[in-house]
Amino acid sequence: MMCKKLFLLLVITISTIFSSSLLAQQKAKFSIVSFEQSQFDLSAREKGTEKYDGNGDRYAIVKVTSNNPDDDLAAYNFDFGMMNSLIEMKDGEIWVYVQRNAKHVTITREGYNPVRHYDLRTTIQPGLVYSMVLSPQAQKIQKQMVYFKILPKDANAIIMYKLNIPDAPTEVVNLGEKSEMARNLELGRYTYRIVSEDYNDTEGLLVLDNPKQTYVEEITLRPKFAAITLSVAGGAEIYIDGERKGSGSWSGRLNRGSYNIECRKEKHKSTFETITVEEGKDFSKQLATPIPITGTLSLISEPLEAKITIDGKEHGTTPCNIDELLIGSHKVTLSKEGYESLTVDITINEGETTEENVTLEKALQQQVTASSSQSSTSTPIVQNGNSINGHEYVDLGLPSGIKWATCNVGASRPEHYGGYYAWGETETKSNYAWETTYKWCNGSENTMTKYCTDSSYGTVDNKTVLEPEDDVAHVQWGGSWRMPTHAEQQELIDECTWDWTTLNGINGYKVTGLNGKSIFLPAAGCRFGTNVKERGTDGYYWSSSLDSDYSDCAYYLSFNSSGYICYNIYRYYGRSVRPVSE
Repeated sequence: MMCKKLFLLLVITISTIFSSSLLAQQKAKFSIVSFEQSQFDLSAREKGTEKYDGNGDRYAIVKVTSNNPDDDLAAYNFDFGMMNSLIEMKDGEIWVYVQRNAKHVTITREGYNPVRHYDLRTTIQPGLVYSMVLSPQAQKIQKQMVYFKILPKDANAIIMYKLNIPDAPTEVVNLGEKSEMARNLELGRYTYRIVSEDYNDTEGLLVLDNPKQTYVEEITLRPKFAAITLSVAGGAEIYIDGERKGSGSWSGRLNRGSYNIECRKEKHKSTFETITVEEGKDFSKQLATPIPITGTLSLISEPLEAKITIDGKEHGTTPCNIDELLIGSHKVTLSKEGYESLTVDITINEGETTEENVTLEKALQQQVTASSSQSSTSTPIVQNGNSINGHEYVDLGLPSGIKWATCNVGASRPEHYGGYYAWGETETKSNYAWETTYKWCNGSENTMTKYCTDSSYGTVDNKTVLEPEDDVAHVQWGGSWRMPTHAEQQELIDECTWDWTTLNGINGYKVTGLNGKSIFLPAAGCRFGTNVKERGTDGYYWSSSLDSDYSDCAYYLSFNSSGYICYNIYRYYGRSVRPVSE
């Protein structure tokens, strides 16, 4: 039994030695071409080059050269047996100092078969010089083709490999979009490592021992990631660790770890959750939908039972409280048979109730009928055929010669309210306030950016009358139309007769000039914040004049059934505009 074990061990040992020999490159050879005495060379006896051994005898010198000019002479080692020797490099030669009586030499070089116990055919004598010429044979290198195949094909891998011997260099190949590579490598053992941003590092060993066969190394990388699909209702935006990934859904790769997911949507409260990703474990997940941020609209109309449409969607009839409206601006349309439809912009704030009182005007046919049957105190609609740029006016016979329009900006009839405009703005809007919407400030009354005479109110430009591009009457009506100045509104008060009356059911003033002609100014109220105030009881009409003492204010004409006056007020209010022309 013991003999069998020894035999098995011997077989394994021999096999290992044989395998190792296959892995080693076949060693090259070198030979000694010539060796002879140099009779006329006295280097061994000359001062500066002679050397003595411990017995006081001169060394002989063997000068070694190679018939290959690229040969590395320093790689050779010389052994003269019992005789001492010293080696020096001299001008491309090896000088081997040898003791007397040497008869044989063994020469070795790494990677080559040695020349063992070479017979010099003479006995080395002290103080003599000999020459030796070596002839190396080119080393034969055997190689084997290696074919790397990397899966998956889109790994963008980097291959690093090296021959498994000391000080061997590491080769690095970036495959990029390729997934395979071929190399013709010397026989031997190689270690390799494959790295990729999205995959775990992979290491391996190649044993190349058969030049006639292609070595195929197929490697499947293990992913660091998982394929994830995230979905959310309502088209909300998906953010992963603060980075926007998509709207409604997102599919992609995530490396192992935990991630913070946020779903965002305008006018909604974001939802948050954390997902944990494990390598290679793909999954899909439905995310929580963002929560609407809402408020309430309380809506009353005159007359009641008007149909309500908000942003194109019906919401019953007035009076009505409409809950869970998204915050922000909405277009609210009220309609009722026999009345003109009216659309207003309203703003809903979170958790608040916005109250809106709306008065509908009778349809044109009913207005005409009402006009024909109204009492003698009702004001007739003025239609005298005089117009500028398509808009009718009345010459009241005023000293200035100014002609007053018969309708407000945004209205088609004298009793229609028309639009509401902040001073110096040319469009209506849903919210009238310094901090949110006023065009000519940076959020407060002391940050004016235009029309300012005092630095405590903002940037001074000393402009006190609206320029044409900021005059809503001129912008919307064109031609020579403009807003009246403060002085022209005061002239209307001073030179005309004012009578509180109604026109087709709308309260306002009949203003009669010196020549007996008149205009009607409806009590349209005003807009403050998101609400309409005092409609039907008060009238507020902008002039084009800044209050030069208070740059956050402008002059306007104000009236109600008790009287009328020109005054000043904050510029951000939404008020009516009655144009004038020369």
